[in-house]
Amino acid sequence: MRRFQLLALSCAVVSLLLVAPSVATAADGRIELSLTIAKGAPLTASQQWLPVLDEVGFSSTRISSDVPENPLEISKGGTDANPSYRVNGILTASGDVLLPPGRKFSQSDKRGMKEWIRALRAQGPEGTSGVKLPFGLTKAQFEEARKDFRTAVTAKTKGGDPAAMLKEITRGLTNPVVVEADAQRALAESGAVRDEFQGLAIGTAVAALVRPAGLVLRPRANNGRIEYIISDGRGAGENWPIGWASKEGSGKLVPTLLEKEETQDVEVPLAAALEEIQTRVGVPFVYDYNGMATIGVDLASAKSQMKAGQIYYGRLLTRMLTQAKLKYEVRQDDAGRPFLWIATIR
Repeated sequence: MRRFQLLALSCAVVSLLLVAPSVATAADGRIELSLTIAKGAPLTASQQWLPVLDEVGFSSTRISSDVPENPLEISKGGTDANPSYRVNGILTASGDVLLPPGRKFSQSDKRGMKEWIRALRAQGPEGTSGVKLPFGLTKAQFEEARKDFRTAVTAKTKGGDPAAMLKEITRGLTNPVVVEADAQRALAESGAVRDEFQGLAIGTAVAALVRPAGLVLRPRANNGRIEYIISDGRGAGENWPIGWASKEGSGKLVPTLLEKEETQDVEVPLAAALEEIQTRVGVPFVYDYNGMATIGVDLASAKSQMKAGQIYYGRLLTRMLTQAKLKYEVRQDDAGRPFLWIATIR
């Protein structure tokens, strides 16, 4: 690796060391910064930068002419629960600070440096790249969450208390579930669980279970560990989806949608008809009750007019749902199992 030429000061080789009072709690972990002075750096840059680096949140800062083997590097110490980091950076000829993996900051960009530190604490070295990752997680953390959420729900949920069902189906997760206080109240007031999530992956089931209460599931990194937050859906942030879209066609994912059914000229209750079709199709149906409420659709009272003839189940579903301003979409849960998402057309 290229070694940077150093600025020779008239008085001697510079070796400034400042151990700032720690601004991080023990839970946050220490971040120790060591800056190498590049050739041509302003004579006063070191003194000007020290208070800035202290203010933005580095636990200690060392600025010197010593060139480490890796001038741009982050090394991790401590434990997984309470990590600490040693950061090698460069005080450049332009008077800026260069931090791994190549992020340049001016003295006026305190906000950017604080974000860099926050990302390092929350996501580890991967978070300092500036690349936006889902839910603010590192790639490894995101994959860990997906693996956690792939487990199938074993308990029957329909008709159960939503708070009790949430606790039951998340019991085996590797990482903790945190239900915010407002979310606890919303769950208690949302009524019995209306869908059967048994057999669906936990991530998909939880996201669907809390939606009627106006809540969402959001993984987040906290001091390097993952936790799953149940919170008000109106808050800013990404939400764990109720299933994932697939590039494969609906008929390939759910071949029974291409099977035919004999129908008659008759008006039927929509809810009962959907239950019967779900049995024939053989995959779970999950409903967007929130969206239906916004357009005044009540499955319990909605009717659907059927016509005599033979028709594919997929087309039959489309015809019945369209009359209620609804549609279906084949999605896959976190384990890749298909299900039908019933939602409003708009």
